[in-house]
Order: sequence, then structure tokens, then C-alpha cells
Amino acid sequence: MAIPAIVYEIPMGQVRAEIEAEQRRIERGLNGAVDDLLTFAGLVQAEGYLSTSMPALPPGSTYERTFTLREASKARRTGTRLPDISGEWYIDEGIAPYGEGVIGPRAKQKSIHKGRWKSQEDIEAAVKAKAPEIIGEHLRK
Repeated sequence: MAIPAIVYEIPMGQVRAEIEAEQRRIERGLNGAVDDLLTFAGLVQAEGYLSTSMPALPPGSTYERTFTLREASKARRTGTRLPDISGEWYIDEGIAPYGEGVIGPRAKQKSIHKGRWKSQEDIEAAVKAKAPEIIGEHLRK
């Protein structure tokens, strides 16, 4: 024999506004985090353009840097609402059609650039390592 239990269900109408407000707060935080992560990805890639860290030209090279690849570095948002809050950092191939050979996937990087420029995997790893910190900062706001 069981003792009768008391069951109470919280009416959704009573908490809906609080749930929606919390969702908006989380969305704002995650959108801010994605913006910062996209900026960070560009900065990781852009380290190669700084005069103090720029890979040296190969011996005997007469190449003059144009910084076109830096100008081709772009970010765009692909989702701003839960459950899809996202974005992507990319090289605009209309500006720098050779970008993949410089900082693309290791398998497609030209041999002259391997080890001199960060690969797509290097940039992705740096962003993934930084993501928990950035997301945490934004969600604590």
C-alpha cells in the first residue's frame, strides 16, 4: 500500500516570462562570445602579418608583400538565435584566391608555407582552446 503523494506542477504561465528573459540573456552572452571568437580567429591568423612575427621570405626571394591575404580575412555570423548561435571566419577567395595554399588545411597548404604560416587546423585549435574562457566570461555577465 502506498501513501498518497502530493503532486504540484508549476504552471508555465507563471514562469514563462522568466524563462524567456533567461533565454534572451544567454543568447546575448553567446552572441557576444561568438563575435569575440571570430575576432580571435582573425587575430591568430593575423599574427603572421605583424612585422615582428611575419615569416621570413625564402632566401633569394624578390617577393614584395601586398597584405592582400590580411584584407581577405573576413568573419560572418551564420546564426544568432538558440539553438544555432554561430559564425565563421574565412578567407574571401574573391580577394585572395591563393589563400587556401597559404593558411588553408595542412593537406592543401603549399610546401613553402607549411611551418611558416598557421594552417586552418592551427587556427581552429587556438579558437577551440580559447572558447571555454570567452564563453564563460560572456555568460557570467
